[in-house]
Amino acid sequence: MKILIVYYSLSGHNETLARQIGKKITQNEIEEIVDQKNRAGAWGKFVAGYDAMFRHLTKIAVVQNSPRDFDLVVIVSPLWAGKLPPGTRTYITMNRENLQKYAFISVSERGKENRKVIDDLQKTALQSPVALLLLNNEEYAVGAEKLIEEFVLNLA
Repeated sequence: MKILIVYYSLSGHNETLARQIGKKITQNEIEEIVDQKNRAGAWGKFVAGYDAMFRHLTKIAVVQNSPRDFDLVVIVSPLWAGKLPPGTRTYITMNRENLQKYAFISVSERGKENRKVIDDLQKTALQSPVALLLLNNEEYAVGAEKLIEEFVLNLA
């Protein structure tokens, strides 16, 4: 199975998670979703939260790999106030017709408390994820290796 791993990360947690997953999967490509809007500083974070809350799209850098060339796309992203960040939402919206199957994994402040994002993912991608894991920062920091391993096994 050919797998594309795409990630969006500001703090670096989700990038590290994407690379961790990539080491466990053969035949994969890893690619970053790059938001062209400056999200740095207090104002940038405020605007980012506002954009996430109101499900705004943003301009993202061109992604090299097309999801249609892969059997599965693993989307790795934080959640902001329980919502998809604009960069992640834009990527999914732009590529939803090309997603054969997708999985979603996240490291964020509230982890499993963000379960409402499942409906948002289904509406945005026009399909349900084949696997889902919502980790909070603390779970990830102390080692969620077993949960991540189970997630990867569910991809097959």
